[in-house]
Amino acid sequence: MAKSMVKAIPLEERDAVKGVGTLDLDGIMVLLSETMLRVHGLRRPISAKNKEVNAGKAMTASDVDKEMFQIAQNEILTTDILYYQAQATSTVRTKLEAAKKKNDELETTVKNLREELKPLKHIAH
Repeated sequence: MAKSMVKAIPLEERDAVKGVGTLDLDGIMVLLSETMLRVHGLRRPISAKNKEVNAGKAMTASDVDKEMFQIAQNEILTTDILYYQAQATSTVRTKLEAAKKKNDELETTVKNLREELKPLKHIAH
């Protein structure tokens, strides 16, 4: 493992790394262990950040679900209002037609009464 690490170091940087020229395996192992400890130490904050990100994603998904539910609920309410208005319009139309029919009947009755009244007016004069 140490040899593969030495091979991974670029030639121009090998002079800066302690123990590469002498093949000080103990020094390389110390550096490797320090690096591993540093990486392991960084795992906790990264893990915590990943948990925060996952919680944020879950909250966002939950918020999206809530908003989609709210939109669907508003659409249902809008449709309900439209049906109510259509029903009210239909009721008003039915009542208006009934009133027109009654008005026509009354006008016909008045016309007939006037026709009946004409001969009576001639008799009285």
